[in-house]
Amino acid sequence: MFNYAFLIPIFPLLAFLLIVFFLNRNNRVSALTAVAGIFGAGVVAYLVLFEAIQQGGELAKHPFFQKLPVFLQLPTGPVQFEVGVMIDPIV
Repeated sequence: MFNYAFLIPIFPLLAFLLIVFFLNRNNRVSALTAVAGIFGAGVVAYLVLFEAIQQGGELAKHPFFQKLPVFLQLPTGPVQFEVGVMIDPIV
């Protein structure tokens, strides 16, 4: 489930973009879209949490690192700015 950790911020961002560009005229649909984005992020976050709890001390020795796909990263010119997810017991 750690491979899906990057979806935690994507769900609310997607809901925001949908509301701003398409759904801003209808308050009820906008509210439901926002709640759905938060709910989706919460479900994925809890699944990641439960997997981290199951791994226990092994996660402390070998934390999980994942870089976001190239198409989700911001172009910064000659400097490489890598965005990703890290899951360890402290976080």
